[in-house]
Amino acid sequence: MSSKPAERLSLSLITPNYNGDAFLRETFESVASQNLSGLEYIFVDGASTDQSMTIAQDFSNLITRTISEPDSGHAHALNKGFAASSGEIMGWINSDDVLLPRCLETVRNVFEAFPKVEWITGRASTINAQGELCDVSPIRPWSRLRFLSGDHLWIQQESTFWRRGLWERAGGYIDSEFEVANDFELWARFFRHAPLYSVDRMLGCFRIRDGQRSVIQRKRYIDETEQILKRELNQIAEDYRAQYPSFLPERPKTLTPVELREMATALSAEDMPEISSTAIRSGKFANRIVRDSRFDWDDRAVDTERRVSIIGRIFQRNWTFLALAAGGTSLALGVSSLSPFANDTLRTLVLFGLAMALTAAVAVKTRRIILSMERDLRRALGYRARAELRLQRLEAEIDELLSGPTTFHRDES
Repeated sequence: MSSKPAERLSLSLITPNYNGDAFLRETFESVASQNLSGLEYIFVDGASTDQSMTIAQDFSNLITRTISEPDSGHAHALNKGFAASSGEIMGWINSDDVLLPRCLETVRNVFEAFPKVEWITGRASTINAQGELCDVSPIRPWSRLRFLSGDHLWIQQESTFWRRGLWERAGGYIDSEFEVANDFELWARFFRHAPLYSVDRMLGCFRIRDGQRSVIQRKRYIDETEQILKRELNQIAEDYRAQYPSFLPERPKTLTPVELREMATALSAEDMPEISSTAIRSGKFANRIVRDSRFDWDDRAVDTERRVSIIGRIFQRNWTFLALAAGGTSLALGVSSLSPFANDTLRTLVLFGLAMALTAAVAVKTRRIILSMERDLRRALGYRARAELRLQRLEAEIDELLSGPTTFHRDES
């Protein structure tokens, strides 16, 4: 007698949009390629005046429900979409970003394998305006302790999903008070109720492009995150602060790479174990995540070692040019001193002119070197990201062969 297969968890995905036709088709195609049974996909359009609705009509078989009416912004659109949804698992993908292959199947498998896990995030990855995979970050740990202590950059929204029960306990809304950091504000409320688990998978991709709201308003985003962190720090229970008196700050801060290394052991106190493909198959968590400190730097805290390395490379590639320039300067000064018209004023003018020319030449050459290094770095990061994605696809196919697409060992511990 065959047993009835377990009912799969339902999943609701929202795409908010306003005049986003430039990349909307790619977003829809990335969702369609998931081939997830029972997906509730809600498209919320703020009465766009471009071709967005025409594109949406091409995906009418994919979209469960379309809401097209004026709204008051991103948060308002998301709230309408989530209010109309019913899935047990929830998430959203903006109309210029994409889901990676097997993302939603992986997300559902994780929540089915680990009933006590309430929200997850994958490895952060990015694409460019042409849709090319640019970079992927290593898996890293997250916790409320890290978040409040200053290790909060960045939980990638495109790769983050949660259970409806957590959404409801956290208030069941996206806060429209924050124009660009409303995802960060939601994470802050989620952390009050449940730990965040990291999945060793690339799930969604953030697109880097010109004219991007989150890039143009980056300063505003940082200002809003500081407001949110200040609110959370002010609301910390005394017993929680007493557990970590030495490094929970009174005011919002962002930890530097040096501080992250020095505080590594203390910050790991609330880290959750990683969720790997092996963990999903077995229903047993893997080891705790060891954070790779080589990636703990950003544009507000540049790693000194990397800065020295870059300067060294520029000098190494410039030294021949500098030596020739120095030799030419000495020769010019020597010739000028032999001139019958030589005097201190002439020598000074010659030296000044050569110094200016040398400075300009070095600046131009250095800029070319830096641009060349940047292109090489981007190319290398793209190769690595694409290799990671190919490996991920292969592992997913092996997982399916080993355990079947719908067989899970639930963690009941």
